[in-house]
Amino acid sequence: MGKTTLARSLCADSAHLDCEDGQSGEATALALHRIIEGKNRVIIDEIHRARNPAALVRHIRQCAPDSRILATSSAGLGCRDQIASVLGETFATITLPALTWSEVVKTRADARTRRLAKGGLPAFFGDEKGPAEYPAWLEAFLARDVQPIYGFRDKGAVERLLLFLLQNSGADLEVSQISRAVGLSTTTIARHLTAIEEARFLTRVLPFSSGMRGPCKLALFYAFDPGLVCAVRGWLRVSSENQELLLRHVVLQHIQTLAPEDKHGTVIRYWRDHQNHKLDFLFFRENGEIEAIDCQSQLTGYNDASFRYFRKFHPRGRNFVVALRAQRAQSMAFRLAGITGVDPAGLLKRLLR
Repeated sequence: MGKTTLARSLCADSAHLDCEDGQSGEATALALHRIIEGKNRVIIDEIHRARNPAALVRHIRQCAPDSRILATSSAGLGCRDQIASVLGETFATITLPALTWSEVVKTRADARTRRLAKGGLPAFFGDEKGPAEYPAWLEAFLARDVQPIYGFRDKGAVERLLLFLLQNSGADLEVSQISRAVGLSTTTIARHLTAIEEARFLTRVLPFSSGMRGPCKLALFYAFDPGLVCAVRGWLRVSSENQELLLRHVVLQHIQTLAPEDKHGTVIRYWRDHQNHKLDFLFFRENGEIEAIDCQSQLTGYNDASFRYFRKFHPRGRNFVVALRAQRAQSMAFRLAGITGVDPAGLLKRLLR
């Protein structure tokens, strides 16, 4: 189900403005009045493609002050702040997540590895589309959902940047390192990274170091979907070498459903030190507790030294090891050590408690 179908199912008997072709977004106040007359709900599809999204919302408010507006966008809402200034406290953002683990595991025998290799976009997970289909999707994403908002001058350089980020997704990177690889200045790279993050293509996970010696200080950059990572890297199947990396992408997607607006990295972080201790993700609670999360290709023989060291400094919070499957016997043994072994669906369920 796409955004438009979902929006229309939620807002029966609503006025519909489609900015996909750029025409509805340029409608005059009189034309808007004719479209929304007698309707108390208005759907604005792909609002980021309107020339002036805030002005469009303002016109609708003037024509129908009591109307409810549902706007959709494929690339995050780059015009979010402008619209929020018009709607004030009545404005809210809803982020649709990728396919969750619980949605896919019962669909087919190979659902777990397929979710890693194909990603969480329904069109790719459900169909037999191969890696050759992803470049076209990426090009369309850049042309339709990023370029109209941010107006990049050199689209070729942005494409190189996206490919570099996919090839190095999950790695710790410096802006200077990205600059050398892509051939743009560090200032331009920093500006492009901010835009790409806002478009939800990229997540920058910052390190956590409070009260601990020898921490890693570099951010980790994750592309939003492991299917794209596999396609760009030429991984035709999930192997023991790439499974843990792909699983981290899936786990991050699940954690982000609980903190979709974590702009400044205050809710989701990671931890490494120079003694080879590492935890893939830390989820910060408002009450000060830190949920520690590590991803593993399998639970058998897991070494809990990183958890034990981390909890010396930060004892409040739960410990989770995430694998493709969490067998009950292994989970019970982990709990005796203060660790819960889960799959991504189990992690999300427990973090919601």
